[in-house]
Amino acid sequence: MAANAEACSLRSEIKSSVHFENRCDRVAIWYWFNYNGDLVKYASLKKGEFIKMNTYVNHPWCARDRETNERLEINKVPVYYPTETQDGTVNPVFIDIPDTIPDYNDNLVQTFTVQESRVCVR
Repeated sequence: MAANAEACSLRSEIKSSVHFENRCDRVAIWYWFNYNGDLVKYASLKKGEFIKMNTYVNHPWCARDRETNERLEINKVPVYYPTETQDGTVNPVFIDIPDTIPDYNDNLVQTFTVQESRVCVR
């Protein structure tokens, strides 16, 4: 599935261990943006299901509703970039239905700004 250069994976140097959990009532399809910006399906998660995955900081992820293909949020953002983990720690990551009114707190705005700088331009 082409991602229209929305995001793409960059260098694979900083490791991240992530625990992805679906908290919404929809079946979430979990995708990785590859180096070309194409979506690669990794998992299908029902409500309450989770998967632990080793990935990298510059590898973006997204989730979509299996029935409607609607974008779901991962930790309150549409494209999730893992953070660095060390010494066996795991980042908890949650899939939710997007809020109708975005929560623009300082942390979210800062995270969005960092993600914008990583978007691929073709």
